[in-house]
Parts: sequence; structure tokens; C-alpha cells
Amino acid sequence: MCVVLCSIGWDVAAQTWLGAIKPAQTQITDLPQILGRSSKQRGGDGLLFEAKEGNIFVEYSLGRCIKGTWGSWDLEKGTVIHLTFYPAKPRRLSSYKLPTANMREESFHGSSSFVNDTAGFLFVVNGGRVREISYFPALEFQSLRCSEQN
Repeated sequence: MCVVLCSIGWDVAAQTWLGAIKPAQTQITDLPQILGRSSKQRGGDGLLFEAKEGNIFVEYSLGRCIKGTWGSWDLEKGTVIHLTFYPAKPRRLSSYKLPTANMREESFHGSSSFVNDTAGFLFVVNGGRVREISYFPALEFQSLRCSEQN
């Protein structure tokens, strides 16, 4: 995942934390040390970290196969499931050095998203600028999704 994240072209500080936070692997107890800042609780399964580069919203597991905002995952309580970065200074998509292999485009409500399910990321573009960048469990972790019956 760091190959994708580190090739995006952000400054060194952003590259460091983006490569260190891995959905389906990182624990929320590790986030203050990785991000170097404290968080604010948002909802029952979310934390908000404010940074100079932008805000980072992190959603985490409430427990094994307990349904949450980002679905039901067989992950221990407190494991990061999804994070979204909202850049303080939105840039054009072309300024990011995105690998185009395995990317698909989706459009909704005037926005476009560029998704890579294999690596586990998406970019949301509105008005020609990247408004959010999300990271979610890569395809290799899909076996950890719980059945719909749970």
C-alpha cells in the first residue's frame, strides 16, 4: 500500500503517516503516535484528527462482525477500517501521481471518484479538485468481511 500512497506526491509528513496507517491492520491506539496529534470522537466508531495538511477522519471496528458505518468486518475492536483525508488545499487530480492500473471511475451528484479496489483507495473530485481521499481494506482483506446475516 505504501507504494501507492507514497507515489501520490504529498509532502514528506503526509507520506509518513499515510504509509503507517493501514486499514484492517492498524489499531486506533496507535494513531496519536503516528499522527502526532490527538483526536476528537465523531460518532460511535469515528475519530477526527486535525492537521495542517487537512483533516483525517478514521472509522474503526466496534468488534468482530458488529455492523458499523463501514459494514461488518471480522476485526478486533479498535482496528482501523477506513480513513478519509480532506485536504486543506484541494489540488487537481493530475497533480497526484496516481497509478492508473486497476482504476475505475464512478460519477455521482456532480462528483467523480477514481477507485482502486485492489490497493484500497479512492479519490473524490468535484469542481476539478480532489476534495477527499479515502483508504479502505485492500482486496486482499475482503475475506475478513462478515456475512450479511450478522
